[in-house]
Amino acid sequence: MVDEYKYRTLLRRIIVSQVVIAVLLVVSGMGFIALSAQKPKVVSKEVAAAPVNIDSYSVVPVSFREIITAYGTAQSDREVVIAAQVSGEIVGIHPRLKVGQRVTAAQTIISADEPTRYADADVLVQLDERDYANRVQQAKNRINETTGDIEQLRQQQRNGRRVLEKARSDSVAFQQEYDRYLRAVKLNAGAESELTRALVELNRHKDSIVQMENQLNLYPLQIAAAKERLSSSEYELRRAEDDLERTRVLPPFDGILSEIMAERGQYVRSGEPLVRLTDPGPIVVPVSIGLQDWRQLAASVYEGHVPEATLATSETSPAKWTGKITRVAPEADPGSRTIEVFVEVYNDQQDQKLLPGTFVHARITGEQNTNQVVIPRSAILKNHVFVISEGNTIRRQAVTQARRLRSLVVITSGLTGNEKIAITNLTLLENGMEVSVQEVTDLAHELHAQQYPLLQLVDGD
Repeated sequence: MVDEYKYRTLLRRIIVSQVVIAVLLVVSGMGFIALSAQKPKVVSKEVAAAPVNIDSYSVVPVSFREIITAYGTAQSDREVVIAAQVSGEIVGIHPRLKVGQRVTAAQTIISADEPTRYADADVLVQLDERDYANRVQQAKNRINETTGDIEQLRQQQRNGRRVLEKARSDSVAFQQEYDRYLRAVKLNAGAESELTRALVELNRHKDSIVQMENQLNLYPLQIAAAKERLSSSEYELRRAEDDLERTRVLPPFDGILSEIMAERGQYVRSGEPLVRLTDPGPIVVPVSIGLQDWRQLAASVYEGHVPEATLATSETSPAKWTGKITRVAPEADPGSRTIEVFVEVYNDQQDQKLLPGTFVHARITGEQNTNQVVIPRSAILKNHVFVISEGNTIRRQAVTQARRLRSLVVITSGLTGNEKIAITNLTLLENGMEVSVQEVTDLAHELHAQQYPLLQLVDGD
């Protein structure tokens, strides 16, 4: 009985809730209809289209030199690792043999007021010279000995010639004596034994003359052989003297010690490095530029002109050093399609010295271009620009692009100069559209906005 009562109560509540919701929906609908009937009518009104706001750029033909940029690392134009030319123990070193110390080579000092003077070079390393000094003395001794042998042979040759002349004159007497005995025997006035003795003496004398002549013929050969020994000894002396001189390690040019590899008491062999010497005066900076950039310089280089370059520590830093391109690699790198050029910097001409090892940003002045049209790349949309005609209306114009210079581009056709073109809101522009110019810029403004300009404006004449 109780469950039936609960069921009827729940059913009644559901029916009442649905009735109330239906009444609320009907009342809301009637109110919306009443409010809609009171809404005023909308009157359509034509609105005039506003001109598109743009910025413009003034096109003017200019003459300029292109600035070609590249990176490189400064190197000393003269740097050498000085090695030992002979072997030996290091018995002495320069008192200032330390990195950063300046050393000098041998110099000839010529002055108008004083006699010519010779300044000795700094001895960087002294090797033990005793063995080499002994070799020099031995070579000198051999030269003296051989020289004495040659003089002795020449004297013997002179003596032999005198003895030969004496023997030849004596042979006349022996011949006369033999002839006398021969006549006596024929006249039966002499003995056969005396004739035989005279013949033996004559033949013995002739044999001695032949021997002396043979001996004299040997002297030139003996002297020539002695001269060969003398020449060899003199060569050995020169070598020994050179090796003795090489025990003193000298700088080939004035410079600064950049690395030390030698210590007193160290035994070094020929070819072993001792010090590295750097000349901080002439500096060379090898930089790689593209082939297209090289074409900008090639004409000037081949005509003998020397392109100038400025160097900075970074892409955005002001230039600190000046230099010139003095040589070019004979071939391009096929991998990177670049060619290496060398910028030479002379530190004695700089306000601040350029140290080897410095990473620099090079800016090379290219050849002059005259009567060129240069515009921002942002002014081009699908190879067209929008020229602002009289009345601030737009005219779409096709252009031909040439070399790009970062945010700028050289135009070879389509613009002649003395025009204004749109550089903003290009996607909104159409032929004949009216625009409102807000700001006008030019090439000078664009160059100023670059981190570093790639163009250098010059006078057209």
